[in-house]
Amino acid sequence: MIILLIGIILVRSSAIGKCAMSVIGRIFTEHPASVNETYLQHLFGATQFGLTMILAGVACLIHGLVPIAFVSRGSDTICSLYQRMVTNRQRVSDQDCARVA
Repeated sequence: MIILLIGIILVRSSAIGKCAMSVIGRIFTEHPASVNETYLQHLFGATQFGLTMILAGVACLIHGLVPIAFVSRGSDTICSLYQRMVTNRQRVSDQDCARVA
């Protein structure tokens, strides 16, 4: 464990380490910033979307077995998620993204 911490400190202090940390930082911040969110906001929002889709998928499977159950759950969920993601999200324009990079 101590060796790992020393390795991390050495990597962070070197030029290669700084470049690697910059790339790693971009991996976690570039896309969330493009949709005007922080990393944590994006993490929680994407997790909520994913869980919602899983639950709707289970409802669709049950609907396939028992057609009277969950008749509109799948389409209602798709409409709701579309509304949240596309209609209500204010995206940063491509011009603004190019200026930041």
